[in-house]
Amino acid sequence: MDATTETLIEFGYQATSMDRIAHSSGMSKKTLYQMFSSKQELLEALLTERLFNTRLSSLPLIGETAEARLVYGMQRLTDEFLRDDRICLLRVVVTEVSRIPEIGDFMQTYFTSNSRSFPLYIWLRQLEDEKLIVLNDLEADADRLFGMTIGLLTIKELTRCKPRLSNCERASHIIESVRFFLRACSQSAPRHVSAA
Repeated sequence: MDATTETLIEFGYQATSMDRIAHSSGMSKKTLYQMFSSKQELLEALLTERLFNTRLSSLPLIGETAEARLVYGMQRLTDEFLRDDRICLLRVVVTEVSRIPEIGDFMQTYFTSNSRSFPLYIWLRQLEDEKLIVLNDLEADADRLFGMTIGLLTIKELTRCKPRLSNCERASHIIESVRFFLRACSQSAPRHVSAA
């Protein structure tokens, strides 16, 4: 996986070959093909393991309030998503997705079938089950919170359109975004009207 990542970052998907990956990893091409039947299968395994996989799904959220707990989780998730190795791999994917339809197809299929195991989805469901928040649409709300926090920070990292935020600025961004999200949830929550 390390060799595949390095080769993709250096050469891009089109110029990355099983020969180059085998050479970079110090194994034979035959051995590589015994593990993965194609470059596409290897890329999908790499993306699943290095880009999408997170060990935070079972992270217990710490805090007394929904805000404190979400801030805690979002800070951990942001730290994981904005690691340099992940950003480099994501940069390759973004570059190649318009040229290689199979990458886009894989991404769409992966997110469609695995969104319910994503940590943010799990955390929001837990908070809703504990009656700490009211959501209209769990998946859409998870997408919104992800977009306004990690999504926005990731775009800044990928494009370098603005200077990188300090840890303190990043923490403030997450806190403000979580507060905004929770206010929106409370305003859109269904109100019970008395029959009188």
